[in-house]
Amino acid sequence: MARRDGLPVEDHIGKTIAEVAPGISEQTAPLLEAALRGEAREQEIRTGADADAQSQHAWLAHWFPVFDLDGGGVVGAGVSLTDITEARGAE
Repeated sequence: MARRDGLPVEDHIGKTIAEVAPGISEQTAPLLEAALRGEAREQEIRTGADADAQSQHAWLAHWFPVFDLDGGGVVGAGVSLTDITEARGAE
């Protein structure tokens, strides 16, 4: 996310997706909500220009729940983003 947004990692902490990445917040909101319910989801997300280039980008986003270590419920959500722009361009 930090590379995509052009913001330092620490500037993402405590912020909503809409605050750090407004261009993808509508696409990612259902994925975040699923992760907070305890469900992992994966989806391709397409974005406009990022901080490094003036082109379209494609990302594979894998959202997952983060569980309490003591066996409790979901305490948050995590996301792993993989830039798949080059792979999509080759198709």
